[in-house]
Amino acid sequence: MPNANLTEQLTDIILAIIQDSVDERIEQRIADLQEGIDVAASFDINDHRDDIVAMVEEDLDLDDKVTDILSNKTFTVTLD
Repeated sequence: MPNANLTEQLTDIILAIIQDSVDERIEQRIADLQEGIDVAASFDINDHRDDIVAMVEEDLDLDDKVTDILSNKTFTVTLD
């Protein structure tokens, strides 16, 4: 049965190629995740404190918010 032996060899070769491809993808994904972890680990929020405060102050003007809220409130009084 030379054809059975040949079929087994072809199957083994195909499985080996598929496994190599899967291994490469897994290794690349692990490398990508490790790179992301390294970047996150090196992030120090104190290095960016001024930028963060500026962004928050720019987007959040409390004086206008308080004025808007107070101007929209109405009070009703009922007498018995």
